[in-house]
Amino acid sequence: MRLRLEADGQVHLAAAAPPPADLLAELRLCRDDVVRLLAERRRPAWADIAPEPPRHVYQPGDPDPLRDGLLASARRHMPPLPSAARGRGLQRADGE
Repeated sequence: MRLRLEADGQVHLAAAAPPPADLLAELRLCRDDVVRLLAERRRPAWADIAPEPPRHVYQPGDPDPLRDGLLASARRHMPPLPSAARGRGLQRADGE
């Protein structure tokens, strides 16, 4: 018999033959402990000793590789606005 913890927190049981009813009843009684043990097995051994990296909260003006890459690509592939459109207050993303 194999027990596996699914991403949604459900315990999946696989067995070649149906397990005895008393074993299933005992597993149900100890479900929280079973889930905890299965979750611990999923964690890598170094998870308890490796420090969590500090979380960086982006502030306006911080470099953002995704945003900056998308803007650079748009500038390369978009045609420039006609000069008449520039006079009406329309701007390209790069400020022109």
